[in-house]
Amino acid sequence: MKLTVLLALMFGSCLMLHAGTTIDPKNPTTKKTEITSTMIGYRDTLLFYAFAEQQAVLVVRIDQSSKDFVIRATLHRFAKDIPAEGLAKWINNQHSDGLFPDVAEPVSRHDIPAATAVITSKHMIGVATESRNPLQTGWFQRYEVGFRFENVPPMDGIIIRNFSDTATVYLSVANAAAPVDQP
Repeated sequence: MKLTVLLALMFGSCLMLHAGTTIDPKNPTTKKTEITSTMIGYRDTLLFYAFAEQQAVLVVRIDQSSKDFVIRATLHRFAKDIPAEGLAKWINNQHSDGLFPDVAEPVSRHDIPAATAVITSKHMIGVATESRNPLQTGWFQRYEVGFRFENVPPMDGIIIRNFSDTATVYLSVANAAAPVDQP
């Protein structure tokens, strides 16, 4: 009986040592922002998952230059006193013209291992032209890209729950004269 209690205590202690704050990008309380363009045209797709209670933002970038749709992701941690509004201002400055000069900066940044991100689907759903930027004229294939993150190692006391999501990505078809692979 004593051995069972001792083993249970040891197991519980091990779990507590590995415990951390779990964030869930698919939780309804998570604020998700998707960016596919700027004032001058289409860009790599950016997904921002803001976790106000944990003062953290997960940034997922999907490359628009090839059908490989390479994914890179980074977890940003902020000081404990940064409110949701502070996270929203930081997110805005990452993809716009920096409207907020005194925005909070992350206290830590952790790159998510590339092996934890997998493209699960890619479907062309249309075409578009870009004329806002004279250096970026031509046609773009509009894709719906599915992806998932699995087994992301804990970082800075945060565990990212496995999740799947989709994003819109405008694939550059450099200076094509007409739509390519129109659905």
